[in-house]
Amino acid sequence: MALGEAAANAVEHAYRDADPPGRVTVALDPAADGSLTVTVTDSGTWRPKPTDSGFRGRGRGLQMIGVLAADTDLRPGPAGTLLRFRMPPSPVAAPRPRLGNVAGSPGRPATLTASDANGRRCVELAGDLDLAGAAAVRDALLAELADHPRTTLDLTGLGFVASVGAGPLLEAAEVARTAGELDVLLPPAGPARRLLDLTGLTAALRTTPGSVPQ
Repeated sequence: MALGEAAANAVEHAYRDADPPGRVTVALDPAADGSLTVTVTDSGTWRPKPTDSGFRGRGRGLQMIGVLAADTDLRPGPAGTLLRFRMPPSPVAAPRPRLGNVAGSPGRPATLTASDANGRRCVELAGDLDLAGAAAVRDALLAELADHPRTTLDLTGLGFVASVGAGPLLEAAEVARTAGELDVLLPPAGPARRLLDLTGLTAALRTTPGSVPQ
């Protein structure tokens, strides 16, 4: 997860004005104690802080890396950016992933499905809320919440949420606070819930009007 956020940040931002784009290099250096040093470098330019409201929640990738890893070292410069961090040795063997138990389909951008039940609008997000998924559902999600004051937002079908997916969810919470009542069904466990917990989104979504504690 930490490596994915670091690499995705470089892929998305380092060469935004370059044609053709350049390379992103990943180096993994395992140590005898079981720790792993990860270095991600590019030769592009550092992305300035965004001012567009459509980018709410950005910057959480570095926050995630800071929580997951140790000794984080970020060095932006005119010749490119270097991000290095160390993953401490795991106290127990990591379980092998079983994709069949993960909600959604790996590699499938998030989709939005809306229906009506018991006088409420029900909006379900399923799939991966990564860069492509966030772009695919953001406008429709905000429109649904603005048009329907009483909405249930079902996130239990999300398979993976990258830091970029935090933006639409934060905007949804803001719209709900001003436009109506929002019940949020959070993923009970798995990669999506892990991201929500790491970035503080679990608490933010729980405090929306009408939300159900989970």
